[in-house]
Amino acid sequence: MRSWENDGPACLLWHTRRYTENYPSDGFGWLILGDTLGSLRRYDQAYEALRTAMKYSEKDELHLVYSYFGSFYFKQGRYRRAEGWYSRAVKSNQNTEYLIFLGGCLARQGKFEKSQPLLERSLAIREKAFGPDAPIVANALNNLA
Repeated sequence: MRSWENDGPACLLWHTRRYTENYPSDGFGWLILGDTLGSLRRYDQAYEALRTAMKYSEKDELHLVYSYFGSFYFKQGRYRRAEGWYSRAVKSNQNTEYLIFLGGCLARQGKFEKSQPLLERSLAIREKAFGPDAPIVANALNNLA
């Protein structure tokens, strides 16, 4: 295993900290910092970085922050909190990934009746955009299984 594979999160943390020091009003930098801190289980610091990302993100980019907050809570097993953030992401932007994230979060909580329509909608969008034989469509079908 190469050094980067062992120390990747630590290297990314170092770089994102330098980046946010140099560009403190760049919401995307704070978003990546928050995600990196979360992957290292530094949850308090990750939460603050994500809040800062929200502060500096443009209104049309907030769906990204909402999705990252959803992932932040999902990875901790806090599915109800994740569901709220993923719902905000879906309301802000009908990205098929957000539909999948919300659908998966609902399924994890046993809310299959709510989950299935979201996953089916994601599948329909992908089939229309890429055709029925595209790998990205197969991924959406797998989510329904």
